Amino acid sequence: MTSVVLTYKGPSSERKEAELRLRQKLDCTDFVCRATDLFEAQVDERQLSIIAGESQWQVTFPSYAEIRKPGTNWNKLRDKTLEMK
Repeated sequence: MTSVVLTYKGPSSERKEAELRLRQKLDCTDFVCRATDLFEAQVDERQLSIIAGESQWQVTFPSYAEIRKPGTNWNKLRDKTLEMK
């Protein structure tokens, strides 16, 4: 199993239908919506080849650091802002 990030690249009006079609094709329970057009999934090689055939979806492979480390530490940013006031 591989962790992948899926980005929807099609028209926003068709996103829900495309998501449902992909869920049905993958038969995968580990398909989580992280943002409006961003999904995280645990897939095997067969499922990865199915996604590659879908033109509306872009697949990226996050590095270990991207998975474990948050992009912004909001607590530190909040503390710095309070110190500036």
